[in-house]
Amino acid sequence: MNALTPAEFEFLKTQAEVLACSRFAQNLSPADIVYAHLSIGRARGWSIAQTLQNIHVMRGNKISEHATVQWADVMASGLIEDLEYIEWSPNRVACRVQRRGLAPMTFEWTMEKARRANLSNSQTWKQYPERMLAARLHTEVASVLFPDVVTATSGANTYSTEEAAHFSGSREDESKLADVVGVPELAPTEEAPSAPPAPAPAPAPAPDPRPDPISARLLLRIRHEAEEKNIDPDLFFKFLEEREVMPPLLPADVHDICERYLDERSEFDAWAAR
Repeated sequence: MNALTPAEFEFLKTQAEVLACSRFAQNLSPADIVYAHLSIGRARGWSIAQTLQNIHVMRGNKISEHATVQWADVMASGLIEDLEYIEWSPNRVACRVQRRGLAPMTFEWTMEKARRANLSNSQTWKQYPERMLAARLHTEVASVLFPDVVTATSGANTYSTEEAAHFSGSREDESKLADVVGVPELAPTEEAPSAPPAPAPAPAPAPDPRPDPISARLLLRIRHEAEEKNIDPDLFFKFLEEREVMPPLLPADVHDICERYLDERSEFDAWAAR
């Protein structure tokens, strides 16, 4: 791909600065957006907005993309000779696939396998087991049989969002599982050098009884979002309390809550109709 001209780079930077102010950017900086677009989106022919829709920058600075993106590349490659789904159930998703010029191979992902890998405890795995199993299956097929296809655009060390969330273990990254699906292999981790024991921490200060102004502002934003959807905000907060959804601390938390419970509001409507 041709290098960007200085004028093209300035235009890209301006777009990233504008998009970083949007709640859809999920707290990404302009530099994060530019890097993600240059490393993944531009090679795929995406606009910078399409890049934002299909990638995440996870904690630990891991860039990830939706597993469906990698599987779409495989399906469009013309290299699949035959594909048959043997089973598609909450406990097992399996397929038999043949790459042109190779013998057929059978792949499977089961909930038992997911439990052994400590993947199945998140809410998304519990609610959508078939989708999550299929995500693991598809990215495993892609990395084993079609590595030339996925590395041509994604790069060998590009993680799926689902795998990067598990790798980091953070609540923020785990919350992005609903967007996703996939799993290239983990990059090897480096052992940190041993360090002398840390001194005992000082006693924690007494909690400030005043509300955190950032949290208060973000909670007010949730209230406004509920009102725009003609939902009683107090009723919505009671719904969140029953689900043990903690008060948000970051804009990304607000985005996840509103997208999951207000934009796709079937779960709230079922609760409210009781």
